[in-house]
Amino acid sequence: MRLWLLVLALLSGGAWAHNFHFGLTEMALSRNGQSLEIIHRYSARDMGRALELPASKGFADAELQLEQYLNQHFRLETDTGLQLEPNWVGIDPTVKDILIYQELPIGEYRGHPLTITLTLLQEVEPSQVNTLNLQDFRQTQSWQLNRAQPSVTLTLP
Repeated sequence: MRLWLLVLALLSGGAWAHNFHFGLTEMALSRNGQSLEIIHRYSARDMGRALELPASKGFADAELQLEQYLNQHFRLETDTGLQLEPNWVGIDPTVKDILIYQELPIGEYRGHPLTITLTLLQEVEPSQVNTLNLQDFRQTQSWQLNRAQPSVTLTLP
């Protein structure tokens, strides 16, 4: 009986391999405080699904498509309605994850409300939870964003 349970557990392991859908976006003020350095870390498998990439096409071949997707699902807006567009720095894809790097000059926006909307992968996985971290010189603030709450308004120090 134990052998049968062991075999069953090993065979069903793949079904449990990717039950949780989450991503991480970390934003940190640069040392001089004039720019916001942004790193997104998401599942390569989920991101490939969102971009509808064929197995023969890797992220390096789809960088423009990835940048366009990110611009649709990661938005920063001032309290006056101005949409800010981070500069694309690049990507670092691995088998498991993809890291996406951006930078945003923010000197004139510090001290003003900024609304961040983060809906990456929520169209392909309704249970997707995106963690947003903001690190300044004193502390790190964190928010959990999902379909019910896709945005947060914060003030850059």
